[in-house]
Amino acid sequence: MPVLKLLLIAAAGMLLHAQTFAGLYDERNAQVAVSGNMAHGGVDAGRSKPESTFIGCDVNSAQSGSAVTCKAKDAHGASTWCTTPNAPRAWIEMVSGINSLSYISFFADSSHVCKSISVQQGSQFK
Repeated sequence: MPVLKLLLIAAAGMLLHAQTFAGLYDERNAQVAVSGNMAHGGVDAGRSKPESTFIGCDVNSAQSGSAVTCKAKDAHGASTWCTTPNAPRAWIEMVSGINSLSYISFFADSSHVCKSISVQQGSQFK
């Protein structure tokens, strides 16, 4: 029983710690970074850094389905992109919700087909 109590106290402490820093801005959280066929960064960071730095995704719809495309370029000039024809509905909804508080991560295979797209929201990414 004492071990369980200690685990509960530790878990509660971690939750309090996470809540304390949930809105804390750290520029490193938002910077656009590209490595091979992977990219991540805050949408707003792409606008506030050198003009050539960006990250974003869009949805293009046609009769055959909707394609999701993501693109990024970092401050060092590295860039990558991916696209997924007939994208899953979850990806379409996620990309449609991107705004200035969004943090985007994506990964593509060697043919630039998106294998993973993640969008998080939070003021720490602005």
